Amino acid sequence: MRKTKFAFFSVLLLLTAVLIVIIVGESDRFIGSSDLVLENQPKVDLVTSYQESVEKILLSWQQQILQQTMTRSEAVRQIREDLLNLEAVPSNWRDLHWNLVLAMTKDMNGQIAEANQMYEELRTSYQWLRAELEYFLLLSE
Repeated sequence: MRKTKFAFFSVLLLLTAVLIVIIVGESDRFIGSSDLVLENQPKVDLVTSYQESVEKILLSWQQQILQQTMTRSEAVRQIREDLLNLEAVPSNWRDLHWNLVLAMTKDMNGQIAEANQMYEELRTSYQWLRAELEYFLLLSE
């Protein structure tokens, strides 16, 4: 009888251990697949966040110009500073970001024709910036 209890307890312990291994293995696989989704999600959110931030920066300073609370050159200086202060720039948008900052720098330094050429190139390459950059082209004429 004692041997039977010991055998039963051993089999029960073994089955419990097997179930734990299976459950842990399944949860690791499930967690691993959700991590992949979470890894990809912030990249999309980062791009959207970046686009929204840049649009907000450009629109807010355009409003200031329209309300005549600051000049175009003051707005360009502030936009450049705001762009440089953005905390997160997606890796595939860094060229756009630095070209936008460079165009604003040229604009600040009086190189209006070169800045306008850069605004035009960015405007045609990035549809989501078309209206905001067109505004700067109109103001410089």
